[in-house]
Amino acid sequence: MQAEPAGIGQWRLCRLLLTVCALAIPYADDRRAAFAEFFRVLRPGGALVVSTQHPVMDWLRKGGSYFDTKLEADTWRTPHGDQPVRFWREPLSALCTAATSAGFLIENLTEPLPAESMRERAVPG
Repeated sequence: MQAEPAGIGQWRLCRLLLTVCALAIPYADDRRAAFAEFFRVLRPGGALVVSTQHPVMDWLRKGGSYFDTKLEADTWRTPHGDQPVRFWREPLSALCTAATSAGFLIENLTEPLPAESMRERAVPG
């Protein structure tokens, strides 16, 4: 089953064991509402798996403050032409707060370390 968070409400009695949100949460206009809906459709004891690009990557690309919550825009180049895309940039702590405010307990937060060869490229300045 695939759905946008705003469209999940059609499954009012739905109770899932697992919900997966892969690389999509920054595109939700209201991340708190999305997490609340994920929580609503899960069975007690169910699990939510969320993956996202680390927010520091957008901060390095776009500048400004890492700690600001800001609507950003990119252009994706596709075979059918350029596609404007909006997404929310916010610190990882804000995303975690949206999840825990909805009732989730974060059991694992994994931030892989980059290869040593990336040190020169990834450090701003």
